[in-house]
Amino acid sequence: MDFTYFIAGIIAIVVGFVVGVMFVAFKGKSSLRLIAVAFAIAFALDWILLINWAHNADAPATILLSDFLFFAVYSFIGCMIGAFPLLLGRALWSARYGK
Repeated sequence: MDFTYFIAGIIAIVVGFVVGVMFVAFKGKSSLRLIAVAFAIAFALDWILLINWAHNADAPATILLSDFLFFAVYSFIGCMIGAFPLLLGRALWSARYGK
């Protein structure tokens, strides 16, 4: 596993957690919207920050496509991991104390 994908996972977990905190703080209703926003932010950050554009200018499209797919998977999984504890905590709090 390349170090870049490890960093992509960490970025996604942090973004998922931060977006989850904002979601809980603003009393968001849709968990799907939370995951969609967190995924979009994490994926954009991974794609912009972690691709060496000067090096990949002459790279074949298959390499960029594989990076695209790996970043998509890592962003989705990382955001789910980052946001899950907050969503679980909110669900348990709502079940116990009401909305």
